[in-house]
Amino acid sequence: DRFYLQHYVLVLANCGCRIGEIRKLRWRDIQPIKIPTMEKEKKIEDGVSFEVSGKTGKRQVIAQLSVAKYLNRLKRFREAELGHLPPEDEYVFCRKDGSSVGSYRKGFEAFLKKYKLLTDIEGNRHTLYSLRHTYAVFRISEEVNHYLLATNMGTGVDMLHKHYLK
Repeated sequence: DRFYLQHYVLVLANCGCRIGEIRKLRWRDIQPIKIPTMEKEKKIEDGVSFEVSGKTGKRQVIAQLSVAKYLNRLKRFREAELGHLPPEDEYVFCRKDGSSVGSYRKGFEAFLKKYKLLTDIEGNRHTLYSLRHTYAVFRISEEVNHYLLATNMGTGVDMLHKHYLK
């Protein structure tokens, strides 16, 4: 459970998806892609995109490069549990029987409580949804184009400005 929670947090904080979109993510929804870096060397790195469906319908999400590594770890972990690769239609975040995990809320809250991180400096409670905000703020600080960021997150530029630019 801790391994799955850790990777759930890492994926959420590095893709900008909503919790419900990641909860329904299956292995078949993930595609490897090549991503050019912004460095002078112009390297091409292995990344992932995935199709999610949620509040705003279906969309293709381009995740941060690190997500490919996190998903690979999850697949290897699940392969060790099963003795073979997980079926393509299985949920990425699943129980031992392959069924979807309803929520990681309690585990996340226990972690935050243990490390005295339940609230921010203004007293607002952190939740798993806060990881979507973390993703947005990091991308904005990296000066990612707001239209591209909003599109990747399945929101509008106006909502991005309203919720994440403060």
